[in-house]
Amino acid sequence: MKRSLLILVLICALCRAGIAATLDGYTLTGIVHDPERVSVAILEHENGTFIVVREGETVELGKVREVDRHSVIFDRSEELVSMSLEYGVQRFSPDGAKRLNAADVAAPKSTPADDRESPAITTSYKPGTHAVAVRGSAESLSALIQSAAAGTGFAGLSGGADGGSATAGGSSESTAGDSSRGNGNSGGAANNRAPQELGIKLAEVFDLPQTMEVVRVNADTVESVSESFNYIQSQIEVGNTVTLFTHGIPPSNRIYIQPDSPGG
Repeated sequence: MKRSLLILVLICALCRAGIAATLDGYTLTGIVHDPERVSVAILEHENGTFIVVREGETVELGKVREVDRHSVIFDRSEELVSMSLEYGVQRFSPDGAKRLNAADVAAPKSTPADDRESPAITTSYKPGTHAVAVRGSAESLSALIQSAAAGTGFAGLSGGADGGSATAGGSSESTAGDSSRGNGNSGGAANNRAPQELGIKLAEVFDLPQTMEVVRVNADTVESVSESFNYIQSQIEVGNTVTLFTHGIPPSNRIYIQPDSPGG
């Protein structure tokens, strides 16, 4: 019995209407995610042919940086591209620290600051450590996290209004409230959507991909969205750095939330 050896994610209902999911004529049609072996992604070209791509290999779309339960990430010369079953195609700067829009991709330009960012909060990518650092006053960071906690989570998934959508587990989405109550009796990691929902909520305020999963906060495994947010807030308020261990873009597994000083 090796049920846990292979998580088959062939979501052929995959591309829900309205998702722009084509990259150079290819569409992501499925993912075979094997935690103990090399994961692969299945892509269909508009001419009807299929290709199977594996982590580490180079194909015409670029080098396959990562295949996770939700997406395949290609490393291209001027950008990183995430093809997701839930969100279609998203483009990022080569270091993964900034989401790119169509104009950025067509004519890259440097801007003095991201218009989204509050001047009280700065986000930087650290190539040497492969980590993203979010720095600001404890008050500003606390407000940012409160904003993330109030986000829509799974309810904000594209097409969520149709009553549920396919996920990497192959089942319908639960509501944000249900997943916030994740606990040790949730049936195991495959059924615990708290890491994905926490990633979705934080991605909204960090401008990172919604496919990002937060699997650990400092030393604690993410099992409950609400408890994770409460813990992050409590650490920020006393001026402690919080480390989020993630999967997905940015090409790192850590995001540091660094208050300049204790709250108050």
